Amino acid sequence: MKCPVLTLAPALLVACNERFEFDVPPETESATSTGTTGVEPDGGADAGCTTDSDCGIASLRCHSSLGQCVECLADQDCSDTDAPHCDAALLRCVRCTSDADCAAGSRCDAVERSCAPTCETAQDCVAAHACNDGVCVACDRDVECRENDAVHPVCSASGLACVNCREDAQCPQLEFCDVLSGRCVDCLSSADCSEGALCDPVLLECVSASE
Repeated sequence: MKCPVLTLAPALLVACNERFEFDVPPETESATSTGTTGVEPDGGADAGCTTDSDCGIASLRCHSSLGQCVECLADQDCSDTDAPHCDAALLRCVRCTSDADCAAGSRCDAVERSCAPTCETAQDCVAAHACNDGVCVACDRDVECRENDAVHPVCSASGLACVNCREDAQCPQLEFCDVLSGRCVDCLSSADCSEGALCDPVLLECVSASE
């Protein structure tokens, strides 16, 4: 890759030459998914919360300062071994929050919160497509995913994998794109659910609030 510098921001990718040519409809180029990249979480409780018992789902934790029910406040709230760390900005369980959470030879991607193998040249990326900004990426154009993985036709936000979606416009109507997992989901917060329902932070599905 002639220009390996890739500048990442939570909702913006600046690519070089013809790389990261994402297929984004013109009318939705500025659209980004919410609830995954630094947006304040919304627990959906109209009156807010003061304790965990105020949350309609047992796994939710009450962030008393925000008055909102969230997935986690600390790592001990994260039971999924694939997402064992609580991201302080997202208040969601993720694969990593810093390079220290990754194995030697990998670093934590700030957008996808996943560990990516580090590299100096493309030759260091045996099982990946290329070396971008010091990490091995699986793709840098959607067409590469469509040609090789019909089930996951979209290149993820940082190019770490081929996924189902990168933004809401790539999902069926009334569904949302979860950038962290690259999949279309029912909800990203309880604000996406109908009245009387809450967004399950693990399943990202709308469920009836318990009494």
